[in-house]
Amino acid sequence: MKIMKSIILTILFVTAAATAMAQTPTTLSKANPIPVNLNEVVRQIEYPVEAIVNNIEGRVVFRVFVDEKGQYRCHYVSEASNPALASYAENHLSELKFEPAQYDGRPVEAWVHIPFKFEIRP
Repeated sequence: MKIMKSIILTILFVTAAATAMAQTPTTLSKANPIPVNLNEVVRQIEYPVEAIVNNIEGRVVFRVFVDEKGQYRCHYVSEASNPALASYAENHLSELKFEPAQYDGRPVEAWVHIPFKFEIRP
């Protein structure tokens, strides 16, 4: 039986605009960065062979910084059930493109959580 890889993504938009954090008027609206090519990037991530052989599944959450133009700038691993899984997904994060966060109708820099769930399916 052939093992198929499956990477299930759930996007958690728990973020705050970095430039807007100093100002918190309740009358101004905020919107978070939205990945526009996430499915394309996910298809490029290969399930680690050693994880398949050892039946390793898990979740990895990255905190990604997005500039006001919607470009990836940097990231860190916020949570990882297995470091090997994190490194495979991490290699493709810089390929992500975003609709930038908005604050009062203007694009701003912001952090966003991007979770990946690695699951082996027969």
